[in-house]
Amino acid sequence: MSLLFGRLSRTLMRPTIAQSRTNLPNNTTTSLVSCSPANWMESPAFSLVSLRFKGGVKTNSGAKKRFRVRGGGSIKRRRSGTSHNTGYKSRQSSNRLGSSTGIDGKKMEQRVRKLLGVF
Repeated sequence: MSLLFGRLSRTLMRPTIAQSRTNLPNNTTTSLVSCSPANWMESPAFSLVSLRFKGGVKTNSGAKKRFRVRGGGSIKRRRSGTSHNTGYKSRQSSNRLGSSTGIDGKKMEQRVRKLLGVF
């Protein structure tokens, strides 16, 4: 905790872009250093850091091309078997392969949700 607190305090000593655009007092960056480690997350300087260093999960680029999230939250995918060798398939089966479907299995859907960054 103290190592993280020290890194944050050093980062906050530098002025930020958000600070120059807003009318914040000059001592906002040093308020984190002066407060105790127990309540450092409540300081206004921590809110600036959380906006500046916002992290997140990267979306898998292959998954975002293959899956979509429906309005209800379920995941939609295309059916396989339409790229080639469709000459001997009946019209009914070709039309059925053209429609989209959901993902079968709870664990598989959780895995795809993790790749898409949707939890």
